[in-house]
Amino acid sequence: EISLGLVGSEMCIRDRHRGAASGIDDTYHLLYGLWLPHSKYTLRDSPPIEVYLKDLGHYPAEEALTAIYLPIQLA
Repeated sequence: EISLGLVGSEMCIRDRHRGAASGIDDTYHLLYGLWLPHSKYTLRDSPPIEVYLKDLGHYPAEEALTAIYLPIQLA
């Protein structure tokens, strides 16, 4: 589920990737390729932020959970 929020003082879109890191490109494609072009936002000049909510060091790959934040601004 894609949502808007703040990370520090930066507005971001957020989505969560569930499962192994090998599939995270699909989540990035959803954000960059599908959601962003149809929104009223553009990317800021900042890198994406990944927050490992359930990392592979403590959970099996199928239970891993990563929050992805893309810094954005109004177009």
